[in-house]
Amino acid sequence: MGHLNSYSYRIKRKLAEHLERDPSGLSFLKYALKYCWSKFRRRPLRMPKAGLGMLSADHVNVAVKITGGLGDAVILARVLRQVAAFCPNCRFYVFFPSLQQARWVFGKCDYVEDIQYLELFEYYERELCDCALYLNSFAFFNEAEIDVAKIRRLSPPLLSLLAAARKSRRQWELFIDNHPLLDGAFARQAVAIGWNRHSAVYRQLGLEPGGLALDLPEDDGAFERIRTKFAAYITFNTGFDHMFILSTATATKCYPQEHWTALIRLLKERFPKLGIIQVGGKNSFPVAGADANFAGKTTLAECAGLLRHSRLHIDIEGGLVHVCASLGTSCAVLFGPTSKRYFAYPQNLNLRDDACGDCWWATERWMEFCPKKLACNECMHRLIPERVLASVAPLLEAIGKEP
Repeated sequence: MGHLNSYSYRIKRKLAEHLERDPSGLSFLKYALKYCWSKFRRRPLRMPKAGLGMLSADHVNVAVKITGGLGDAVILARVLRQVAAFCPNCRFYVFFPSLQQARWVFGKCDYVEDIQYLELFEYYERELCDCALYLNSFAFFNEAEIDVAKIRRLSPPLLSLLAAARKSRRQWELFIDNHPLLDGAFARQAVAIGWNRHSAVYRQLGLEPGGLALDLPEDDGAFERIRTKFAAYITFNTGFDHMFILSTATATKCYPQEHWTALIRLLKERFPKLGIIQVGGKNSFPVAGADANFAGKTTLAECAGLLRHSRLHIDIEGGLVHVCASLGTSCAVLFGPTSKRYFAYPQNLNLRDDACGDCWWATERWMEFCPKKLACNECMHRLIPERVLASVAPLLEAIGKEP
């Protein structure tokens, strides 16, 4: 049968699952069109200006393939910062599915030499760089593309990372080979040995986890438009990572729209002087009662500016929560399918319903349909607005008592 994430096997599974729910095939066609559009809508690739001569002979040039969404990029930027500090005389070339997101996350990192589309990674790996590092839920090197002699001469500490990653890969090889389909199972094992999403990749490289703060570009343009209207405000986000292609209108880890509407109404009733600002991407749905809606209307830098000044950000587990952790903004995080024990930051208010949840990658289509085949994402529906309000109220009341 081959690996569970082999291309042909995954396509067959995807087709079979869609036909089971929709024998007409329209559901699969919709998914296929959305997937193809996501791949081909990009600008033409920017090819290297020169050949081998464009990379320094006096540094170890490392191609870094990072996959996932915005949150993964933020988490792995912290890891790469630690790698760069540990391995002097290295230059890093980052490859990520979204060039816009990668340039925002890594653009101010002086240890990153260039940022490119993911499609160019194999060219750099094979023709230009001295080694290739893969970062996602795991960390490993391509053993076939390593210039050991140059690394030993110019950056010996990198050899210890290679050794640690090699040892870790033997332990987690089944999960690495079947990433992301077994990520949920890996998360449970990681938690059992004291790891979480923030620390796991560091540990696989033999490094101690570093700090959460990142120097992310910020633009106060959106903030300036609302700063005079509210003495204090909170933010919230109803969307999810747009890089995850779905055939459904929303994701199972999203908080239900009717719950958001009720929660915003309850917050306005309890804290009438507090501004409530919606942020997020273009797949966010608007919520009645918000004082301003910036979802899909800001750059990442403008969104970061709003989050920096927010007194509390309410969201599902996702990219903006990791951005907030890097900015120092507290969050109330609503957990459902994704693991609270694996993803939660201890400084945040982390909420979930204990009756159901933690089914992240229990099935390949966990983001589209409840793995228990329930009509709705029960884990999020059971996290009622009244409970969320009761949990965040003490934090918001403290803001009102400030001089």
